Formats: sequence, structure tokens, C-alpha cells
Amino acid sequence: MRNAAREGSKLMIELFFFPSPNGLKAADVYVDSQRIALELERRFPEPTLFPTADAGLPLMMVNSSHARARFRAHGALLESQLADGRRFLCGDEPSLADAHAHPFVWMARAYFPEVAHALLKGFARLAAWQERVSALGEGLRTPMTAADALGIARESHASCASHVDADDPQELSSGDRVLVCPEDTRRGEVSGELIALDPGEIVVRRIHPSCGDVLVHFPRLGYRVTQAAA
Repeated sequence: MRNAAREGSKLMIELFFFPSPNGLKAADVYVDSQRIALELERRFPEPTLFPTADAGLPLMMVNSSHARARFRAHGALLESQLADGRRFLCGDEPSLADAHAHPFVWMARAYFPEVAHALLKGFARLAAWQERVSALGEGLRTPMTAADALGIARESHASCASHVDADDPQELSSGDRVLVCPEDTRRGEVSGELIALDPGEIVVRRIHPSCGDVLVHFPRLGYRVTQAAA
């Protein structure tokens, strides 16, 4: 995987390529931590990101605000979650919730220690939890250049069953030209052909000389999909 490859003025964000059953690598792009986490769980279920079989809390925490004005309130929520003596946010095993909450606490203490001390004062369980999560490490990084990532995409074949939720209130259809953008910034709009749409996911096909035919997967929550003008 490789985080950010630039081509011209466009940012190609977080390309993730996984080995497929036939030995090729799937030309699928997973956008946003929510959708990436679900795909990681599907392809690599052990160890699970959701040890309690409850994805609600971990996925909610993907979008937790880290603004200073709300930081202590979020810290208090984490402290409360740990109040029953559990080692991690969802129980005795680490989960996606820990992975998403930990960087904000760690970064505040590492780069703004005085601010973090004031905002997290009195949260002893949170401090101990931070140490436990830090001790887990970062796993194994595999370097990949942007050119290599794009080359893998060009040589691969993306596939996804075409389906659109018949009860979706937007009444979109497979094959429609659509625009997808984040709800919060409304920037980084992606255009393409709608392949799949359900309450959890938006899948759009894009074709570009740099990466070939790829499918871009978005989580439904946090992203807006609209029909493109004819």
C-alpha cells in the first residue's frame, strides 16, 4: 500500500492493493478509514479488528473530532469506556476503536505535552491504555513507490457485482454518472460510473491512463453521491 501519489494537480489517496485468489492484485481503491477497515477485516479476519463482533463503536470512532475544544470531552468518553477495568476499548483484545483513538492521544502528548496534560488531567485509565496500545507496535511496513502502485493497478482487473439498493431514497441506477465527495469538506470530488450502492458502500468505476480501469470504494456515511450533469 502507499498513501498519497500525486499526478498533476490531483491527489490519488490511499491506494490499497491486496492479493487476489488467482494471484493477481485487485485494482480496487478503498477510500476513507471506515471502508479500508471493513475490507481489511473481510480479507484478513485474523486477528479481528472487531473482537466483540460489534463494529458500531470502532467505526464511529473513525470520525471522532480531535479539535482542542472537544479533546477533553472525547478523552472523558474514552476514560469512561475503560472504567470497568477492560484493557482495551472494546474488551480485553485490541480493536479498530483503539487504532483510531490512540493516535490523537499519542500525538497530543508527544507534540503538545503541556496542552495534553491539561486536557487529559485526571484520566489515569486513559494513560495506562495509551501505553498498552503503544506497546502493540505498528506491524510491518512494505515500501512502494507511486509509480509501482499505479503500475499494479494498470495490470490488474477490478471486479464487483453491479447492484443498487432498490429502496435507496436517491433512486440512482447502476451505470449512472455520479459525483462523490466528502460531506465535511465537499472537496476532492470523484466522478465515474456507479457500479454498486447500498446503505454501507458506494462503488464507482474510473478509467484513467495512469491507473487503467479501477473501482473506487467509498463508505456511505460521510460521503455524498449525486448524479452528474448530462
